Amino acid sequence: MKLANCKTMSYFLRKCVLEKEIYIVDLEPFRDILWLLSNATNNINQIEKATNTTGVIYKKDIDYIREKIEKLSREIWDIHSLLLKSVT
Repeated sequence: MKLANCKTMSYFLRKCVLEKEIYIVDLEPFRDILWLLSNATNNINQIEKATNTTGVIYKKDIDYIREKIEKLSREIWDIHSLLLKSVT
């Protein structure tokens, strides 16, 4: 009942009878992606502010952004693959 996030036993039993299957989803990978996304966007904003102030963008900044986006893309792809495996 607790794992299914049901507050009352009657709600849990109705859910079991009507929906037949209860899935428990680990949201930790999504929290990791949210952290990576937040980190990347914060860094992009800092680089954007510096670029607007100085009119110069450095190659290392572009490489850093690219690295963060690639890491985020890999995380999303890994979760996508796990979800596909669980469906089949």
